[in-house]
Amino acid sequence: MVSYQPFKGLSAWFSSSVHPKIANKWVRYGGHYGTETGADYLFSDDAFAKDTIRVYSEQVGICVFLSSWLVDVLQWEAMPQDVPIGKYFLHPYNSTLQNLRRKNNSNNCDAEVSTDVMKMPSPAPTHKNLSCRTLFQGMEAKGGKREE
Repeated sequence: MVSYQPFKGLSAWFSSSVHPKIANKWVRYGGHYGTETGADYLFSDDAFAKDTIRVYSEQVGICVFLSSWLVDVLQWEAMPQDVPIGKYFLHPYNSTLQNLRRKNNSNNCDAEVSTDVMKMPSPAPTHKNLSCRTLFQGMEAKGGKREE
């Protein structure tokens, strides 16, 4: 057992698209596995993975994040609340499809990323099944703007 336990007391659900070695690091560093309806964090590395599509279609207002956030927390030997999670947000497959269509129908090939989303704070450990709505409302309360 390692003394550095940044995920102690936190639960996470991992899509089949996340490499098992990454998911195992969650447990090695104090976290435990949870279900997609009860976990503190939801991770996927592919918006088109069947289980990720299912999670997004069955639950309204949830956020799924890239597992690279977990890797970065460990690499930087940080605590979860110290690594802004917003830039790790995994857009739902339907919005990803819309963005691809929009990009293909546009002369501008550069994807625009909202800097407000990039600065979204990491969720507090007490949040169960954190919703994107909660994160965006927190940003708006601080004067940030949300792009629809």
